[in-house]
Amino acid sequence: MLICKNDKTKKYKGTEPSPKGLGYCAHAEKTGTIKKGKNKEIWIIKKSSNGTKKWIKFYEIYDLTKIHQFHIIRSNSVIVAKKGKKQICTLDEKGNLYIKMSSKYVPSADSQIIELNIGKINITNEFNGLEFKYKKICYHIYYNLSSKRSSKLIKIIDKIFDKYVKKLSSNKVWKLICSNDSNNITKEHHYGNLILFYPHMLKQMKKGKKYYIVWQQGWNSEYTGYYNIAVMDYIDTRRSGSEVGIYGDIIQANGSIYGKKQYGIIHSYNSKEPFVSHGGDDPVHLVTKWRKGFKPPSSLPKANLFKKKD
Repeated sequence: MLICKNDKTKKYKGTEPSPKGLGYCAHAEKTGTIKKGKNKEIWIIKKSSNGTKKWIKFYEIYDLTKIHQFHIIRSNSVIVAKKGKKQICTLDEKGNLYIKMSSKYVPSADSQIIELNIGKINITNEFNGLEFKYKKICYHIYYNLSSKRSSKLIKIIDKIFDKYVKKLSSNKVWKLICSNDSNNITKEHHYGNLILFYPHMLKQMKKGKKYYIVWQQGWNSEYTGYYNIAVMDYIDTRRSGSEVGIYGDIIQANGSIYGKKQYGIIHSYNSKEPFVSHGGDDPVHLVTKWRKGFKPPSSLPKANLFKKKD
């Protein structure tokens, strides 16, 4: 046995992979001390719950919130932190992702913690940032991939990703994307619970009735509903070839009536595709439940929530 360099009363074997193998016994070092071990890897002193100091392998931790235009999208809601709070999102060299959210508009996301290893889940980085599902809710850790100011950090993250994550098939990648058509139900959105509007759902709706819809761009980051929540006065449907169109008024919060009973103001390219807004491909959702504490714009007429039948 050899005598520790930092405590002459203690001994070590010399075969330990940590700095102890070089003579630096953990108990005599300050918490947070970093040294290279006998195995040439980096180690750090950590204190356990019982107060004992130990050498633990040190992994570089990268702060994803420092990447240009970083934000967290949870179930198609851009998560806005409460005043004075910040989002925490880190990734270490071993692929361990840690997230702690602060959420002003989505109560269920506030103080939520996610700890996982990216090598053990289905995850993609093929679009801006990382996208994955956790407990049946989809998350998008968004950042600007083309940002020059963050290019060094983005390269490091991509390197970690490539090291630990198996390449997914295009089908599996598509199922991870929060905004695509495979995610019919959007739970815990900042408006409430939403469902993609398909032609077959018209059978569960009554002509002459009004229904709340969520449409147009920006619905993931507009929190009042003034621009994205509207009321559809459902009168009838019309078909033109394979295309299905709604005939009826779309009443907006500013008092304007979109279309004025014009056919196809929202339409589906065929009976198996969801409805999209006229002049674009933005998805149209029906509202099944408002979030607790949220009310649609008071300037809208009273309408119905969609009641999905099993």
